[in-house]
Amino acid sequence: MEVKGTPLEVVGTTEGIRDVMVVSETQGKVVSLFVKVGRYVSKGSVLVKVDDELKLIALNSAKVSYEKAKKDMERYEELFKEKSVSEAQYEGVRLTFAKAEIDYSLAKRQLEDTEIKSPISGLVTTFNLEIGEMLTLGSVVANVVDLSALRVVFRADERVVFSLREGDNVEVRTDVYPNEIYNGKIVSIGSKADVTHSYPVEVEFSNKIEKSLRAGMFVRGVFSVNQTLSRILIPASAIFGEISSPFVFVYDRGVARMRNIKKGDPIGNKMEVLEGLLDGEELITTGLVYLKDGDKYELLPKISPPVVSIITVYPGGGAEEVESSVTKVIEDQVSSVENLDVVISSSNVGLSTITLQFKQSANVREALQEVERLLNLIKNDLPEDSEEPKAFRFAFDELPVLRLGVTSNMKDVDFFDLIDKQIKPAIGSINGVGQVNIVGGTKREIRVNMSKEKLEFYKMSLGQVVASIMVANLDFPTGVVKNMNEQFTVRISGKISSVDVLKELVMLKVPNGGEIRLKDVAEITDGAEDVSQYNRINGNPSIGLLVSKQSDANAVEVSKEVREKLKKLEQTYAAQSLKFEIGQDGSQFTLDAANSVKFDLYFAIFLVGMTMLLFLHSIRNAVIVMVSIPTSLLTTFIVMYILGFSLNLMTLLAYSLVIGILVDDSIVVLENIYRFLEKGTERKLAALMGRNDIGFTAVAITMVDVVVFVPLSLVSGIIGNIMREFAIVMMFSTLVSLLVSFMVTPALASRISKLERFTGRTLWEKFILKFEASYEKMLISYERLLRWSLCHKKVVALVALVSFFSSFLLFTGGFIGAEFITQSDRGEFSVFIETAGSSSLEGTNAIAYKVEEMFKEIPEIERVMANVGVSNEGLISGKSSNITEFNILLVPKNKRKKSTDDVVIDIKQRLSKFSGVKYRVSPIGIFGTANQTPIQIVVMNPSRDSAIVAAKQVVKILQGIQGTSDVRSSADSRGTDIAVQIDREKMASFGLTIQDIGAVMRIAFAGDDNSKFRDKGDEYAIRVTLKDFDKRNIEDVKNLGFRNSGGEYIFLKQFASVYQTPTIPALQRYSRQNYVNVGSQVVGGATSGAIASEFEKKVKQVKIPERTQFDYLGDVKNQKDSDSNLGLAMFAAIFFMYLVMVLLYDSYLYPFIVLFTIPLATIGAFYALAISGSSINVFSGVGLIVLIGLVGKNAILLVDFANKLITDEGKPLVEALVLAGKLRMRPILMTTIALVAGLMPIAITSGAGAEWKQGLAWVIIGGLISSTILTLVVIPSTFMKFEEWKQRTAQYFSRKKQVA
Repeated sequence: MEVKGTPLEVVGTTEGIRDVMVVSETQGKVVSLFVKVGRYVSKGSVLVKVDDELKLIALNSAKVSYEKAKKDMERYEELFKEKSVSEAQYEGVRLTFAKAEIDYSLAKRQLEDTEIKSPISGLVTTFNLEIGEMLTLGSVVANVVDLSALRVVFRADERVVFSLREGDNVEVRTDVYPNEIYNGKIVSIGSKADVTHSYPVEVEFSNKIEKSLRAGMFVRGVFSVNQTLSRILIPASAIFGEISSPFVFVYDRGVARMRNIKKGDPIGNKMEVLEGLLDGEELITTGLVYLKDGDKYELLPKISPPVVSIITVYPGGGAEEVESSVTKVIEDQVSSVENLDVVISSSNVGLSTITLQFKQSANVREALQEVERLLNLIKNDLPEDSEEPKAFRFAFDELPVLRLGVTSNMKDVDFFDLIDKQIKPAIGSINGVGQVNIVGGTKREIRVNMSKEKLEFYKMSLGQVVASIMVANLDFPTGVVKNMNEQFTVRISGKISSVDVLKELVMLKVPNGGEIRLKDVAEITDGAEDVSQYNRINGNPSIGLLVSKQSDANAVEVSKEVREKLKKLEQTYAAQSLKFEIGQDGSQFTLDAANSVKFDLYFAIFLVGMTMLLFLHSIRNAVIVMVSIPTSLLTTFIVMYILGFSLNLMTLLAYSLVIGILVDDSIVVLENIYRFLEKGTERKLAALMGRNDIGFTAVAITMVDVVVFVPLSLVSGIIGNIMREFAIVMMFSTLVSLLVSFMVTPALASRISKLERFTGRTLWEKFILKFEASYEKMLISYERLLRWSLCHKKVVALVALVSFFSSFLLFTGGFIGAEFITQSDRGEFSVFIETAGSSSLEGTNAIAYKVEEMFKEIPEIERVMANVGVSNEGLISGKSSNITEFNILLVPKNKRKKSTDDVVIDIKQRLSKFSGVKYRVSPIGIFGTANQTPIQIVVMNPSRDSAIVAAKQVVKILQGIQGTSDVRSSADSRGTDIAVQIDREKMASFGLTIQDIGAVMRIAFAGDDNSKFRDKGDEYAIRVTLKDFDKRNIEDVKNLGFRNSGGEYIFLKQFASVYQTPTIPALQRYSRQNYVNVGSQVVGGATSGAIASEFEKKVKQVKIPERTQFDYLGDVKNQKDSDSNLGLAMFAAIFFMYLVMVLLYDSYLYPFIVLFTIPLATIGAFYALAISGSSINVFSGVGLIVLIGLVGKNAILLVDFANKLITDEGKPLVEALVLAGKLRMRPILMTTIALVAGLMPIAITSGAGAEWKQGLAWVIIGGLISSTILTLVVIPSTFMKFEEWKQRTAQYFSRKKQVA
């Protein structure tokens, strides 16, 4: 068998890959235009010229000042050499010249800004300006498409596209330049064919400077495809279709694809394939796609909450300054974005964080674009030292998949460089990896630690040192040298690349001719930047790596490929003892949860099969019914593939749940066929008559099931994202089961079904005879009960009402709680500790070490990953010197005696012995991150002080509610700042400005790192700051020195008051009001909903500050949103169910009778929740909606058959109801027991994610049992009462007509 490469030529049209929107950074009148749409422009070419009259005047003025200052400088230089002027006078003139030089340079740059230039070379696609038009800051000037690389989307025939792979080389040719070849690569291959049976193949290729192609040009792509395999033997069971058009399924890129083939001769149980298969394809021989190692599993469907976050870094800014100068400015700007719901902000020291929560109907991508546009307009309104605001959206599927700890025997700085420049890019290049973030480590930095004493001795300022280093550390492009044949760029390479060179830089020349060099006033070391966080794994120092996947990548597959890459990297860097240890792998729980649901699925199929065998008495009849399960499931797999669904917890749960439903229709049809067989009807005719007789009822019970899932699939928000795929899978599989019952079940029954005659000869026959005898006795008892109930309808109604209302007392009695999503025992949780607000990182790290030693004493803990100085709770990440996060992994469930809750209690008891340490424990939630505190109460007040007072009252209330733990307020974390109050008059008298003071103080205490050190092509920061000894306490701040333009040296304490003041590290705002967040964990079996209800009662009894308002975040808010969404879906489901029955029965009365099964079902549902210890949450709420459709089936079977007996056979009302109850008892019991049996594995499972599924299963099981028992009695009584009312109404109108 020989495989050869065959060229395939396809055609397409080029298009640009990247386009750049050119935005005006100046304002003024347009005076000249240099381009138009469709013209090619090079990088730096002028697009528009703006009126420069005012800036030209400013330039001329700056030039005059510069020339005058230059002359003065030259004159004073001579005078200084002659010692005719003092050093201070000379220094003052030198500084004046330096300022004039900067002003002149700035004026020239501002004049250049009047020419708006293209940032890239490319094609102008948008340009709508006219001469005379006024430009403003942020105005869109043009859109330029980058033509350095182009994209083409070719269409490849389905017969060959599957031999192509991403990354394959492609030759791109064009008739414009017939001899040129443009080299490209396949970047993506579409997963869906169009009507012409071809697939999109996206190719990117590099353009050429000469003979450059443009967007919109017609090109040809030449691919190399593999020839088909010939004469290969495959299992005959893998071939489908008719003889004339056989096909097989192959496994390609994670999905099943159909492949047409040409068959040869059969050889044993195998078949020879002559044509159709491609090299490298995996054949599916069973009809099911078994994904290897679960590579395509996901924990949940894709979820993207409507949230946009804006982060702005403002180095050195205090919390109040950040709030007033950054946060409020941005809040005012973005508050007009469409569909914005809530704005939440936090202003910390040096950092502003703003979270925009949009309405569920908002398009988050469009909202993000609008936010970025608005932020671009206010860049100049923010402080000069602040960084540009960065906006991004949240997506749960882009959270870290892997948390790694990396260790090595290398020096800290070299190790960080290895991670940053080698390991991180290597992991980031893996297919599906979206982002790799480094946590901890020591980054190389050139430290220039200034001595305050020496600065004071030489009367030098920190600003002077920084300026001297900057002007000595520059690269200058100075022009070109060219002749007829060659051209060279001339540039000055002035970047510092040696520490020795840096040490020898001249800072000052003294009168005696000597020079003060940098080494004379500072300690210069090739060292590391100040550590801002520590990372350890199991107590060993490490560098942390957080690996996130791309939005559309598969978490399990990414994790698997990253693990394989880590092994190779360990081998590559074995000499450096490089080791990776996985602290947390989110994909492992995904696999465990998926495997648990798969086991539930298989076990459910087994139990349903046993149920069918018990009631139908023979394997033949059981097989006829059971064939609906694989048929429906496989068909639904096709629907999932078309809709792009993944195999996740929800779709697999839907498959497990639907097992009992799939056999319902087949049971009803087969039972009716069997009834005709017992009458002596011939088998084929019995199959036809039985199907036709019950067909309408089968349609009714199926459509009632289906319509309840329609509202669930349309629910918005997080609930909709989680449940949509679940609802659609349930809906389609149920519809397919109806088709199976109409087509497959009668066909099989007509061929293999037969009446079973049992004589008791075998053990099985004896068992069946005994079972049937018991069933007949039950029917007799049921007939007596039914006849009694028809005569005592009021008693029946009273019992039903009492049962119904008693079930609601379970809520008020505290037997059933409410929450958003039940916490699952994942064997993982996070511990957060917080030291005093003024604690240093080193002090916090020392305490963290002790806590880690304590963790080693707990045998259930397998792994601890510590992050000192940083914490991540939910989607929020925070940095502070007084916080530490520990990610803890326990040993597997089967290897430990304690549950996760028991371990958490033990840890809390041990942590309580650490004085001065606040702690809290957060379990890892359904989204794979440490859950945010479930109880989060927003305390709002226009006055921040009043909000803090109210928050303290809320803390006391929560502490008094049973089930709360770790109650804390965001205002509790108070620190101490050193405040500097400047006397402006004194400052001015010394010839200083606020800008001078701020710049020097920032250098002294934060450091200046604007200068870069170059080494082997890499750049590292040169940080100029005071040495640590000179910035230890408040006295060091007071004695900080400044030099004015006259050469005088002044201390800060001479014109400012310096004192310590308490401060809140974070100033928070909610909907642009001051707020304090009060949070609490939930323990002891309590639920967040019950605690919130208790809080609302108690807070009314307390006098709180005026104008205080409350709102909720976290689980309580999510629960309230889900309750409203699920409540609406439930009412819509009931309404749709009623409408469907009205359409089917052409009656408003009988469908109304069926609806009485719903309250009967809630009785058992609520009692099942109470007995099982489950709560009302998202999953159990969905169970209630599913239950609505399921319980209506039994009533439909009864009502429909009774109605037929009355109208078609003329039976009396009572006899018709009794006969309908007896004849429909078997299918009702079979369907109910099949459903319960299918749900029992989910209800009693103890695998991964069991807690999420159990509530749903118990709701349906309890509801089915109560509704089945009560339906057989209550529905006939209700039917009879409605018939009596109907007859009385008819008689009443008949008498009125006679009288008239």
